[in-house]
Amino acid sequence: MVSKNSSPKGAKRQTKMIEKMSKKRIQRHYNDEIISEEELENRGGIIGNKVEYLNLHLKKFFEKHLYYHHLKTLSDLALYIYREKKLYYSKHNGFKLMEYSSILTELSTLSKSEQKLLKEQKEESRMNTQKYKNRKRKKIIA
Repeated sequence: MVSKNSSPKGAKRQTKMIEKMSKKRIQRHYNDEIISEEELENRGGIIGNKVEYLNLHLKKFFEKHLYYHHLKTLSDLALYIYREKKLYYSKHNGFKLMEYSSILTELSTLSKSEQKLLKEQKEESRMNTQKYKNRKRKKIIA
C-alpha cells in the first residue's frame, strides 16, 4: 500500500515496484518444477514448435480480438500466455514450464514479422475490393 504522505511520483514508483514483485513471485513458484511426459499430457502442455502458437496469439492481439481487449502491451500478452501454463521445453529427461521472460523475448521477435504480414494482407484485401468494386453480381433464381 502507498502511504498517505507520499508524493504522486513516489506513489507511482511504489505501485510499479509492487507489480514487478508480484510478477517475480509468479515466476519463482514454477521455476524449479520438472514434470514427466504423462503429467505434461494431463496438463495439456505444448512441446516443440511454439512459433505457430505464439503467432496465433499475436495475430489475435493485433486484430484486437474480443478476448484480448484488456491487453495493452506485448508484456501483458506474454504474462497472459505464461499464466495459461501451456508452453514447455524439454530439460533433464522431463519438461519445464517456459519462463515469462523467454515468452516475451519470442513474442517481441515475432511481432515485427507478424505486423508486416497483417499489413500486407490488409493492403491486398483493400486492393481487391477497389479492383472488383464496380463488378456486378448476377442474381441466381432457383
